[in-house]
Amino acid sequence: TRAGSGVTNGLAALHLNGATVAITVADGRIASLSAVQGPARAVVLPLVVEPHVHLDKTHTIHRCRADKPGLFGAIEAMRRDFGNWSEADLRARITRGMQDAYDNGVAAMRSHVDWNTQGVPLSWGVMGEVAQDWRGRLTLQRASLSGLEVIGDPDLGPPIAARVAADGGVLGCFIYRHADIPERLERVGHPVAAPLRVPRAEGTVP
Repeated sequence: TRAGSGVTNGLAALHLNGATVAITVADGRIASLSAVQGPARAVVLPLVVEPHVHLDKTHTIHRCRADKPGLFGAIEAMRRDFGNWSEADLRARITRGMQDAYDNGVAAMRSHVDWNTQGVPLSWGVMGEVAQDWRGRLTLQRASLSGLEVIGDPDLGPPIAARVAADGGVLGCFIYRHADIPERLERVGHPVAAPLRVPRAEGTVP
């Protein structure tokens, strides 16, 4: 949890480098630290950075059940849920996910957004607006996520890379048993104007 100003019971007996200390907090920062007697009752940690979430898919479990286990079962279930994705639906779920993260001590997150067709995904724009709403409280970085066949396509890849770069995002690439991987990766490297991240997908075979 995030600490407010002053000393609270939760901050009066903390473990730090083998010692028990008390701290005071002012404006979200440690203002003082002093040694105390007795055992520590809690541990103080820096705020969490979460590098891999999918905020546009969060809070859908009540309406989106996978028929098969594993990654590809989840992907198919999410495809079926896509018809429910309106601007209002996305904004509500993404904002709720941001609030959940903030309440649990997250300071920064990176969220993927699937991007495998022409045009800008609705969730990309909505997520950018929500990120602005949360500036100064919780940092959100967007990362597009496209299959190698999309990013390596000379007609699709460069416009995606250009938009991601213009928005200050990260260009993500999903690779799974694609043909001509070296050649496609070579094409990806030339038009990319944004940082490139190639994630490992859970449930896939190398």
